[in-house]
Amino acid sequence: MHSFGSFNWVFPAFLIVAPITVATLTLLWIIRKSVPKEIIRKHHDVAGYLFSIIGILYSVILGYTVINDSTKRKRRSIQKRRL
Repeated sequence: MHSFGSFNWVFPAFLIVAPITVATLTLLWIIRKSVPKEIIRKHHDVAGYLFSIIGILYSVILGYTVINDSTKRKRRSIQKRRL
């Protein structure tokens, strides 16, 4: 079931990611054209804070993932040495 060695997953992933990306960029373009720039500027200030919070949460989750993985690898290596 480990198909990361082969590239059988690339094309289906592209079929999922590409339409979502195109739809998102199209929606962004429509919103930019229809909403006045003054309103967009006000929301940029709020968006900056939200992106920083999301970045911090992502880094914490990534840190926990790395620590968890390194702990599992260390335990496996210790168990292999005992055998």
